[in-house]
Amino acid sequence: MEAQPSPFNSDQLLMGQLGKFVRFCFGLEALSLIAGIPIFLIAAFRLSLKLGWQQASSTLFLITEMLALGMLALQMVPAIAWWTLKKGNRHARVWALAASVVNVLPLPAVSRSWMIFSGLKHSPAGLITALIGVAGLIAFSRGPVVSQVADAAKPKPQRLPGDGTSKAAERLAGVVAVAWLFFCLHFWRVWGRGQHLRQSDFLVWVAEVQVAVLICIAIHEFGHVLAGWASDMKLRSFQVGPFRWSHRRGKWKFKLLASMGGVTGMAPTRLTNVRGRSAFFTFGGPVASLVLAGIGCIATLAAKGHFWEGSWTLLSIIATIASLDFMVNLIPQKPEAQYSDGARIYQLVTNGPWAQVEQAFSMVASSLVTSRRPRDYDIDVLHAAGNFLARGDRGMLLRLYSCTHYLDTGQVPEAVASLQEAETLYEGGALQSPAGICALFVFLNAIFKRDVAAAELWWQRLQAHRDIDYDAEYWQARASILWLQGQTDEARAACESGYALALELPAAGAYDYTRSGFDALRDALNEPPPVALADMLNAIASEEVAAEPEAVPEAT
Repeated sequence: MEAQPSPFNSDQLLMGQLGKFVRFCFGLEALSLIAGIPIFLIAAFRLSLKLGWQQASSTLFLITEMLALGMLALQMVPAIAWWTLKKGNRHARVWALAASVVNVLPLPAVSRSWMIFSGLKHSPAGLITALIGVAGLIAFSRGPVVSQVADAAKPKPQRLPGDGTSKAAERLAGVVAVAWLFFCLHFWRVWGRGQHLRQSDFLVWVAEVQVAVLICIAIHEFGHVLAGWASDMKLRSFQVGPFRWSHRRGKWKFKLLASMGGVTGMAPTRLTNVRGRSAFFTFGGPVASLVLAGIGCIATLAAKGHFWEGSWTLLSIIATIASLDFMVNLIPQKPEAQYSDGARIYQLVTNGPWAQVEQAFSMVASSLVTSRRPRDYDIDVLHAAGNFLARGDRGMLLRLYSCTHYLDTGQVPEAVASLQEAETLYEGGALQSPAGICALFVFLNAIFKRDVAAAELWWQRLQAHRDIDYDAEYWQARASILWLQGQTDEARAACESGYALALELPAAGAYDYTRSGFDALRDALNEPPPVALADMLNAIASEEVAAEPEAVPEAT
C-alpha cells in the first residue's frame, strides 16, 4: 500500500494564522514605541518638575517615578515578544504570553504605545489591546505555534558575489522605511486636522491599511505585466497578496496562499536582447508604484469638497505605501527568497554572472511558449550559470535543465551525471511545486539511471507532500515505481493515463518533450525491471547458503 500524507490539521493552521496576526500587532506596538519613548520620558520629566515645584513629599515623588518607569517597562514587553518571535528564540513563547497579559491589563489608554501610531484619540485602545491579549493567550498557549510564527524556520537568504546586495543596503532600506512611514503618518494626520477632515476609527484604519496594501501590490505587479507585454513576453503567473493565478499545462489555476507578497512570472517569446528586455520588465513595477503614489497624493490633497472626501485616509495610505515601495524596492537587497527589483536591475545592467543566470532561466521559460525544446538549449549558458550557482534550489534546477537537454539529445551518461548533481542540491523550500520535482527525480532514476533505491527514496518524498498535482509527470513517476515493483500491468495502465493527460498539453517545446518521455517509458516497460543492490546481495547470499553441503554427523 502506498504511503499516505498525514491528515491536514486545520486547527493547527488556524492557530498559526492567529499567532502571526498577534505577532503583527506586537510589531505595531514595537514600532510605535520608538516614538513613544521620547514622549513618555518628556511627560515624566514634566511631572517630576511639577511635583518638585509643589515641593511634594519624597515618597510621593518616588512612587510617581517608579510608576512611570514601570509603565514604560510594561510597554517594552510586546516589543521584546515581537523580536523573539521573529528570531525564533527559545524564550519566545514566554515573552509572547507575557505580552498578551500586558495587553489584557487595564492600563490607561494614554499609556498604550500604539496610540501614538494610530493618532486616533477616540479609538477604543483598551478594548483593542484586550482583544489582542486574549488572542495571544489562545494562540501561544500551544507550543508548536511559535515555530510557525518564527522567521527562523524559513531558509536564510543566500548572498552570492555580484548580486549587488549587502547588509548595509538592507539596513538602509529598513531605516528609510521606518523614517518615511513615520513622516507620512504624521504629515497626513496634521494635514487632515488642518483641513477639518474626519479621522477614521482605529478598526476602520486597520482595514484601510490592508486594502491599500493589496491595491499597491496589484498596481506594482500590473506594471511588471505591462512592461513584459511591451517586451514580447507572455504572462505565466500573477500573485497579489494571498491570491495567486498560474498558467500550468495550458490552463489557468487559482490558489489561495498564506502570503501578502506579489509575484509576476513571464516567459519571453524570443531570446534576442534578453538582458535589456528583462531589465525593462523589472523596472515596470517601481514605475507603476511611483505613478500610483503621485495619483494618491494628488487625490488626497484635492479631496476637500469633492465626492471622494470620505476616502481621503485610504488615499493617503495608498500614497504612503506606494511611495515607500518605490524607494525601498529599488535598493538592492534580498530580504527573503527573492531579490528586490533594484537588485535584479543591478545584476542585469552590470552584465556579470547573474546576467547569465537570467539568460539561462529565460531560455528555459521560452520553451513553455514557443516550439523550443530542451535539445535547443545552449548548454554552455546552462553550465556557466550552474557553475556560478553551486547551491540552492536554483542551482538544482539549472542542473536538472542540463539533464533534460542531454536526454533530448540522446546523451544518457551526461544526463545521469547532471541528475546526480541536481539531487545533491535539492532543498525544496523555495520551489513552487516540490512534489513535481520529486516526481521527475523518480522517473529519471528509474528509467534512465536504473537506480531502484534512489527512485524509491524520491517516491517516498513525493508521497510525503500534501499538495500533489496528479499530472502527466506524476503518472510517469507512478508507472516507473510500479514497474520497479514488478507490477507491469498496473505500470502500463498508469503510463496510458499519464499519456492521455500529456496529449491535452499545449503545443510547446517543453510539453513536446514531456510527451516524448512516454516513449522511453513504454520501452522500459517491455524490459524486466532492474534489481536493487540489496535484493541482489540477499539473493546471492541465499544461493550460497543453499549450495553448502549438509554436515555429516560424526560416528559415535
